Amino acid sequence: MSGRTPCRNIALTITQRERIEGVALARLLRQHEADGARIDDLNQETAALEANQAKLLDTYYADAVPRSLFLSEQRRLKAEHAKIVLERRSAAMDLADLEDGIREALDLLQDAHATYERAPAHIRKQLNRTLFARILLGPDADDIRVELNEPDTTLSAGDPDEDDATEHQNLAQQVAARGSDKDI
Repeated sequence: MSGRTPCRNIALTITQRERIEGVALARLLRQHEADGARIDDLNQETAALEANQAKLLDTYYADAVPRSLFLSEQRRLKAEHAKIVLERRSAAMDLADLEDGIREALDLLQDAHATYERAPAHIRKQLNRTLFARILLGPDADDIRVELNEPDTTLSAGDPDEDDATEHQNLAQQVAARGSDKDI
């Protein structure tokens, strides 16, 4: 990093850390609940695919479809099944492991400079690409904005379900106006 430490000015108070953790864990819980519903949908899709595979096989054994059509449909159904299996694995990630990951990331951020300075080069690279894209701390203690590295995934300290694009933009402008000392 050419002698410049990006974590030098990062310091979270215990209150800020607890607030960020609360917001992140609330969002994670909502996502996990949505994933549970999605897993149910995926299970139904799997059952429908398996029924289609059985029908296709019956149709093939009855000599109602040519072998080439049977094979192409089998490949298509297998590809759909593989896609569902991958999505189910992704949605079924263990909530406790995800919560631990958030807490560990926040523990590292509480004294980010010391953590960064003590870390070997390969860990520093990982720290630079950590769970959070950035955390914006506004002028008020309650002005906290958390952006995860996943695409289109943001958290706010206010009502997590409200449309907060304007709030985010205002908070980002406030942080930029007073300098990047708290912009992670």
